[in-house]
Amino acid sequence: MTAWITYAETLIARMRVSPEFDGLHGASSGKHRRKRQYHDRWDESALDIPDDTEAPSTEAPDLPQRAVSLALRLARTWESENAFGDRVLVPRALTCMSGMRPGEISMIKRIMTTVMMPAGRLAASDPAFLKQAENGFLLLAPATDGDSISARHAVRDLEEEIRHALDLAYPTLVLMPDQIRLSPDLQAALPAPVRLASLDRDIMSAHFRHRYPDCINGQADPALQLPDNIGEAPFAVISAALREATAAEALARLKGVARSDRKAGPTLNDISGHAPALAAARMMVDDLKRWQEGQIAWDTMTRSVLFYGPPGTGKSYVARAMGNSADIAFIQASVSRWQACGHLGDLLAAMRATFADARARAPCILFLDEIDSAGSRFDDDSHARSYRRQVVNGILEEIDIVLRCEGVILVGACNDPGAMDPALLRAGRFDLKIEMPRPDRDGILSMLRQKLEHDGLGATDLDALARRSAGMTAADIDAGVRQARTLARAANRALSLADLERVFPSPASQDPEHDWRIAVHEAGHAIVTQALEMGTVQRVALVGGGGVSVIDRMPTQGRICDIKSALTCLMAGRAAEMLILGNISSGAGGPVGSDLEQATALALRIDTNFGIGEHGPTWLGDIATVSLREPDQRHRVRARLEQAEQHASAILAADQEILTQMARNLVHERELTGGPLQKLLSDVIVKSKASAPPQDASRADEDDTKKGADMPIQEKTSC
Repeated sequence: MTAWITYAETLIARMRVSPEFDGLHGASSGKHRRKRQYHDRWDESALDIPDDTEAPSTEAPDLPQRAVSLALRLARTWESENAFGDRVLVPRALTCMSGMRPGEISMIKRIMTTVMMPAGRLAASDPAFLKQAENGFLLLAPATDGDSISARHAVRDLEEEIRHALDLAYPTLVLMPDQIRLSPDLQAALPAPVRLASLDRDIMSAHFRHRYPDCINGQADPALQLPDNIGEAPFAVISAALREATAAEALARLKGVARSDRKAGPTLNDISGHAPALAAARMMVDDLKRWQEGQIAWDTMTRSVLFYGPPGTGKSYVARAMGNSADIAFIQASVSRWQACGHLGDLLAAMRATFADARARAPCILFLDEIDSAGSRFDDDSHARSYRRQVVNGILEEIDIVLRCEGVILVGACNDPGAMDPALLRAGRFDLKIEMPRPDRDGILSMLRQKLEHDGLGATDLDALARRSAGMTAADIDAGVRQARTLARAANRALSLADLERVFPSPASQDPEHDWRIAVHEAGHAIVTQALEMGTVQRVALVGGGGVSVIDRMPTQGRICDIKSALTCLMAGRAAEMLILGNISSGAGGPVGSDLEQATALALRIDTNFGIGEHGPTWLGDIATVSLREPDQRHRVRARLEQAEQHASAILAADQEILTQMARNLVHERELTGGPLQKLLSDVIVKSKASAPPQDASRADEDDTKKGADMPIQEKTSC
């Protein structure tokens, strides 16, 4: 028998005879009650440690399961009574212990001050009670209320107690639940905490042996049947299982419970495709497994990633798949969930609890959804600026702490990374920032296969459905399949292809002229980007009532020729429409993010921000504050946009046959990627950026040697 189990049995036996636990006992024997009448604390002669040869007992346990569990965990932490005394009880010893929840502190204090203290040793949380004691021991902990810190001043009170204890000679132990943060000076003064042993298979096996003594009489070791991650199960579930009369019945109730939060959703192997987000997710999971096997050090891994993109593109889907693939805990939180807890103090407490939970359950995936809702400390909106600043500061602090904890992979998701605080986006907080656009056809096909694998649909049917579904989000696909199943149930029959075809829009049902115009527009963007070598065109697709071109932009030096080329790419959709259709639609304009919005802002920055326009090396402020109502400025911007459109038209005229063929293929396929797309683009005539004729309204624009700050260029254009 290992030393810690012997120590645990001793602690549990002492608890049975200690009057401190009288009010916690359930049904207990008269023998135990009589013994408690004569022993103020505990006495080794009063112990009834069960002998291995005793007959199995079905009597209800005489101690709460929580008390037994914590006694086992404390014994596992300190290994033996001598080790505990040598570490914690020597004069002037200063020890910290973490790893407990606030709701466990009261019971831990009860166990430590009674059954873990040697006879004659007095333990207290107030030094005033130790003045007459020769062998006093201070046990400090924050005040708690249920499973939370009782009030905002609880941590402040604990800090005052610690500072007072530092001036005294008593050996001192500080209980520090993971949810609290001490001030920096105390963090520097206190030693690194000893972590309370987590509830694992070995401890739970010992718990079973205590609850069901028959387990040690020729029965199978319960540890062999318990889930590896039994500690992730809520303790109420464990307590409920231990109410069963036999170990077999308790084990049956516990099987699979701890894995319930990871069964929903796929693994990364269930998601096909080679999108950057999937590649990064697989890389991180593979490295996590190598770290678990001791092949690599934690500090050599990429430990954080931010997925961003429009709603419904599968950001949380991929994050959960990472947890399933690594077979580790998945913890999900969001600012809105923290905010729902109450005022600012409650929000920050809930935030700290989430990060503490992640540290306690490592290895795990910590997924922060919609993290852009925290806002930025530099937002122009002055409303609730102080509140927003404290929330962002809190997140920054917690991320820094959790990323130093080995085993926690941080995954964030948002729709608009531009709304996030710059400090959140820097490397070291989120090392990778990866866009998740709407899934391509391969991604849609993999989702359909997973959702319809048991419905008897063939590969041809699924491929046709994927083509019909081009441009839909992962959420759209999921909702469509559910709707189709509802139709089948209403008709009292199995799901059929016809049900799915009723739900997913048919390309043939769209306005052919509208589809043709969009295809021409998007093909124009792709061809001009290729001709000017401004980036790699990854995907061109018809999406719902519009289109999208996904382009990996090449970095630029910010020269005027680079800006001209960027403007030409943005205006290429309009130019293609005019060239092929003889007229222009409003598709290039509209909301923020449209082609015209991006092009106008870029043309305006030449004068106002980049120092290479009409006003020379001056910076005139944020473009949001610069009015286009000033006639000369408006004329310069318009001239630049019109000249960029003319340049795009000239490029497309030279490759008109490719433009027409690409648009036709796009209408038929709804999406062009990979080989088919690159084959069309390989014949595009490459133009030099400097080959465009002088075409700017400003003399400063003629000088290609002047450089401005390198500027971000939108990675996606759409009509």
